[in-house]
Amino acid sequence: MQTLRLLFLLLCSVALTLQAQYEYEVTTLLPQGSGQIDDGLCVDDKGVLYGSLIGNWPGAAGTHILRYRPDGKIDSLVTGMTRPNGISYHNGSIYAANSERGEVWMIDTAGQSSILTSLPGISNVIGVPGTDSLIAVSWARNTVFGINAQGVV
Repeated sequence: MQTLRLLFLLLCSVALTLQAQYEYEVTTLLPQGSGQIDDGLCVDDKGVLYGSLIGNWPGAAGTHILRYRPDGKIDSLVTGMTRPNGISYHNGSIYAANSERGEVWMIDTAGQSSILTSLPGISNVIGVPGTDSLIAVSWARNTVFGINAQGVV
């Protein structure tokens, strides 16, 4: 019992120390129900937030990725997608899972896009730190794939 009490006190001490070291401010960028961003999020090295609109409800399919700038301006980075899902900022580009078409899109921060590769049922794309590689998840295949910078799976 004494050991448990000491462990509890130690954990409380660590928690209080961490709480004292870090202060966080939570800000609501988009109001609930705005319908603007409802899935993937990523932030580039300039602090710009990107979010996908998958539109995952009856009769609505999302078509774009929005850019939320630090000055509060919101605009579409890219349109013409079909259910853009998970997104990732990696090595200067945004990578997005265009889930309904089974495509991985590579998008520069100016909005120029190209299809990097195709994978049925793709739902998320993540950049691998320190490399030019990506990891992609396919719900249709229940598989995680590696993708190189040239789009080879």
